[in-house]
Amino acid sequence: MKVFFLALIVSLMSCSLYGQTTISSKDSVKLAKLERYVARAKTKLAKAEKKMAYADSLLSVGTKMVEEGKLKDKQLNVEGKLQDKTYAKARKPLVKETKSKSSYDAKEAKAKLKVLDTQNKADTKAFLKKKKVLYKQISKGKMNIAKGKAYKKNAKYDMKYATKTLEEAEKNLLESKVDILQA
Repeated sequence: MKVFFLALIVSLMSCSLYGQTTISSKDSVKLAKLERYVARAKTKLAKAEKKMAYADSLLSVGTKMVEEGKLKDKQLNVEGKLQDKTYAKARKPLVKETKSKSSYDAKEAKAKLKVLDTQNKADTKAFLKKKKVLYKQISKGKMNIAKGKAYKKNAKYDMKYATKTLEEAEKNLLESKVDILQA
């Protein structure tokens, strides 16, 4: 269809060159107005394409963020389980020593146990901080996906409308040129 319009425009231009057809000022104003309408329609289509690209980028970035966050979460869970097992293994003999008959050994074991518990609390706090960061990343990714879907929906509508408007504008311009040249 575009090839047809292009061929028609070329033939009309050649007719205007060789046919000695003159265009009145009224017709030239009408053509200029229609050309501006086509230019505006092209601009709207470009804006709609830009919106669609933005929506696609939001969707891809959001999906990537969620996938990375879930992968890191799995790795962090494995690390957390390993940390808990290590803590339990280190704590068990110290608890036994605190029940020792020797008061010196019991006091020493209690001190070691206190240091171990303090270290475990610090490790757990750091672990929870990492988890919180990951959950923020995942939720931000999900928000980007939702935002991207909404943008894409609007952009599809805008693209459809802009394409239709552009086709109508080009058709009107071409018909006006044909009418002017035939007159």
